[in-house]
Amino acid sequence: MTPDEVRFQLEQNLEWRLEEIAFLTAQLNTFDQSNSSDDERRRVENDKNRFRKALVLMLYAHFEGFFRFSFSLYVNVLNDKQINLSKAIDELVASSLYDVFGKYDGFKKEFVNPESDEVNKANKRLKNRISLIQELNKLHQEGIVKLPISDRHNDTGSVIYTKSNLNFDVIEKILHRLGFSTDILQLEIDGKKLKDVLNEFLGRRNTIAHGDGRFREGIDEREYNKFKEVFDKITNMISIVITQALSEKRYLKEEFRN
Repeated sequence: MTPDEVRFQLEQNLEWRLEEIAFLTAQLNTFDQSNSSDDERRRVENDKNRFRKALVLMLYAHFEGFFRFSFSLYVNVLNDKQINLSKAIDELVASSLYDVFGKYDGFKKEFVNPESDEVNKANKRLKNRISLIQELNKLHQEGIVKLPISDRHNDTGSVIYTKSNLNFDVIEKILHRLGFSTDILQLEIDGKKLKDVLNEFLGRRNTIAHGDGRFREGIDEREYNKFKEVFDKITNMISIVITQALSEKRYLKEEFRN
């Protein structure tokens, strides 16, 4: 799949999400306040605030959905390229060898046996480390990038595992695993760091989704617009960094990009 084809898929996926959000947002205009008394205008504004609670849930659903779609697409494109591990950037190599490192982590459990003397423990440790080095050397020369990915949200082995919530730290971790610079997250919204606003967005979504009564009065327009700005900036950023990475072959070490 070419970078242009990837960009087209990203744009198509984001387009229907934006259309759905715009459709629901437009419903706010049906809460007519014209020629109303002060009491009626207050009632209508309160209704709008409660409606925005549902909008926050939908906005977050599309935020996480687009994030997962975009990076799943990127990972699948890289896997299809059959990139030799010796040519790939270190982050992709490390992510591709998830199972190998997991197996080595499992080796360490053998050393817990209190009945084993220190010499046996040291010998086993050395043997397993040699085995790991030999396997890594072979894979680095002959292996290809095969990033672990799954459609299941709870698959902890997936390179785009988002845990139960797509907070700032999870986004940063996934970007790092795939070799993207996390400098792209140094944005500000409404005078606040992106990290703070994003985590506020997530916290508000969780509060509403879990039926917490603290926001039973709803979400006002200013707060909703702040969350919408988070959505717009991150989804736009995702499309740009993915297409640039593919166009400029940033998944490869510099000497192999020409």
